[in-house]
Amino acid sequence: LVVTLGQGASLCLYTEPGFEQRARELKELPADHQKLKAFRRMFFSLSKRTELDKQGRMCLPAGLLRRTGLSGEVVLIGADDHLEIRDRAAWQSEVEQSLDDFSELF
Repeated sequence: LVVTLGQGASLCLYTEPGFEQRARELKELPADHQKLKAFRRMFFSLSKRTELDKQGRMCLPAGLLRRTGLSGEVVLIGADDHLEIRDRAAWQSEVEQSLDDFSELF
């Protein structure tokens, strides 16, 4: 598995093939855009490989946890081609707000 910074205070977790696909997509984008070049640099430099232990747990890199401020209870959510690790209370608040905002779509 590969873990990297996500949007806001979250981490993204990719399978190896999923990370390789994301890397290909990023490499195919125009290389002359300064903000995109900086994003790619950060994305790849902060990505870390991690493995599950015999009990199915993983140790998240301390540096990434510090950067996101994640501590205590977290949730693992599906987000299209990857999983996101988020603060449980912040996620519950976001879900409630989103459900209210999207009520006419249900």
